[in-house]
Amino acid sequence: MHIAAQAYGRTSKTGLPTRELEATLLSQSAARLAAARDRRADDFALVVEALEENRKLWSLLVRASSAPESELPDALKQNVAKLGAFIFQKTIDLIENAEPEGFTALAEINRNIAAGLRGIPADA
Repeated sequence: MHIAAQAYGRTSKTGLPTRELEATLLSQSAARLAAARDRRADDFALVVEALEENRKLWSLLVRASSAPESELPDALKQNVAKLGAFIFQKTIDLIENAEPEGFTALAEINRNIAAGLRGIPADA
C-alpha cells in the first residue's frame, strides 16, 4: 500500500489533524522530489519512486477535496483539481525528461501548499 494511503488510514489512530497530516505528507514528498532531482542522473528508480509517490498523494488530495462530503468552497475544490492536473502532467513529462526545474516546481508546490495548511504565509 502507498505511504500516503497508509498515513491517511492511521489518522484516526494518531489523533493528528487531517490538515497537519496532509502538510506533513506534502513536505515529505517535497524532500523526496528534491532528492530525486539531485540524483536523477544516476538513480532512475529513485526518480520514478518519488514521482509516483507524489502522484498518488495528489490523487488522494484531489479525490478528498472533490468528495461530496468535502466542506471546501467550490473555488478551492477547482484549484486543487487544476493543481492536480498540472502535477499529473508534469509527472509524465519528468519520467520522459527528468529536467531539474520540473522537480523543483513540484517540490515548491508541495512546500507552499504544506505551509498554507499550517497557516504559514508563503513568503515566510
